[in-house]
Amino acid sequence: MTRTLILLRHAKSDWRAGASDDHERPLNARGQRAAAVVGVYLNQEGLAPDLVLTSTAARARETGDWVLQHAGFTVTPRAERSLYLADPGRILGVLRQAGGQHRRILLIGHNPGLQDLVEMLAEHAGKPAGPAIGEGFPTASLAICECATPWDVVKAETLALTGVVILKTLV
Repeated sequence: MTRTLILLRHAKSDWRAGASDDHERPLNARGQRAAAVVGVYLNQEGLAPDLVLTSTAARARETGDWVLQHAGFTVTPRAERSLYLADPGRILGVLRQAGGQHRRILLIGHNPGLQDLVEMLAEHAGKPAGPAIGEGFPTASLAICECATPWDVVKAETLALTGVVILKTLV
């Protein structure tokens, strides 16, 4: 069975929201609109996840809520503290622990970890990761990967990067 991993960097956050710390910073209006566009895209592409893993940061959780609402998906996101500012190894570790028998996983996190992971996957595939990497994997960017191995043994070498989508290509 082929599995799909959709990596999504959280949408644009509000630096002026008066959050007590980085973890509590919410989305701004632009980020909300971007997450809605990503949701519509995922729906149109038939990429409904059966598991949503998100960082516990407010901006990541809100991104997930906006995406799911505008996609019309009824999955309840699962917040994972270890995804907050996680490096590629930690991201893959969360997938190994939480992936179970799920066929398609949407994982919402942060840079630099997501960008680093996408760069690793592109390098392993021997191809450029697309325009997003040259732009630093901007907010609301997606990387879509396929995997033939079970999640509990997933590693960078078993994930095939099949596409990178940045927001400005969707609007």
